[in-house]
Amino acid sequence: MAEFYFAYKDTARAVAYTKEALNLATQVNNNGNKLNALKLLSSIDPLKASSYLKTYVNLKDSLLISERALHNKFTRIQFETDTYIKKTDVLTNQRVWIILTSTLLLLILSVLYLAKRQQARKKELAFEQQQQKTNEQIYGLIIEKQTKLAEGQQKERQRIAEELHDGVLGKLFGTRMSLGFLNLTGDAPSLEKFNNGVDEIQKIEKEIRAISHALKNELLTSQSNFLLVIKDLLASQDAIGGFKTVLNCDKLINWPSINENLKINLYRIIQESLQNINKHAKASKVIIDFKLKDKLLVLKIQDDGVGFNVNKTKSGIGLKNIRSRVEKLNGSLSISSTINKGTTLLISNAIS
Repeated sequence: MAEFYFAYKDTARAVAYTKEALNLATQVNNNGNKLNALKLLSSIDPLKASSYLKTYVNLKDSLLISERALHNKFTRIQFETDTYIKKTDVLTNQRVWIILTSTLLLLILSVLYLAKRQQARKKELAFEQQQQKTNEQIYGLIIEKQTKLAEGQQKERQRIAEELHDGVLGKLFGTRMSLGFLNLTGDAPSLEKFNNGVDEIQKIEKEIRAISHALKNELLTSQSNFLLVIKDLLASQDAIGGFKTVLNCDKLINWPSINENLKINLYRIIQESLQNINKHAKASKVIIDFKLKDKLLVLKIQDDGVGFNVNKTKSGIGLKNIRSRVEKLNGSLSISSTINKGTTLLISNAIS
């Protein structure tokens, strides 16, 4: 509007409208309009042109300084932002490398741990196998010792039987016959005592003969060396475990005819079971029972200890060894246990 009046040479109105525009621009802080108004006033108001022009220059310089400051501020912000982004990228890369390195290190440690664990397991298995082999050798030595002892006892029984039968019995028989041929005289009571003495000698002969036959027929010996070994094992475990063991054996079992490998494993199963009972059961009584049932040799091991939950308790090395032995024999194993009442192992194996 001011420019319109100025174009028509109405300077007064042009100045008035321009001042009004300057005031409005100042009120709303519109620096662009203020510059335009000041520049126009310096052109249309010659009296104050110098003042308006000076104000115009100062305002423009001030705006330039502010603009530079703002530009510098934005530039600094941009620089700081770029620097932060670069640092963030570096940290991110470092974090990635740390994660990768940690993962790789963890993987290596896991592999080493598994390898070490596998190696330890192999050593444990080798030790168990060596222990089993050693125990079987010990069992073999025990059997050999019992066999030699039994052979010595057998020879001694044979010698005593022959000595009784051929020596003592023969002499008694000769003495009795000599006494029978004597023609004695005397009172009736004395003769009766003599005859009674001769009859008593004959009775002694019969007893000696019976003992001699019994020794020869091994009626006074144990059923087998295997049971002697088991009895020795139970006696030693009684002393160690503080519990009483009872051994029951079916008389129909012919131990000498049973496979030696089966007897070795049965011995080891009983030994392992007694060790487990000693460690965990707190039992006062253990029953070992051998029975013959439908061509099966059945071994029952029963204790009156604390028992355990068969479904929840993890099998230890002892039970694992027992299972392994039963499996090798193609037998069957069942375990039943009641808390505070005891545990029963039932092992069945076929015998030829």
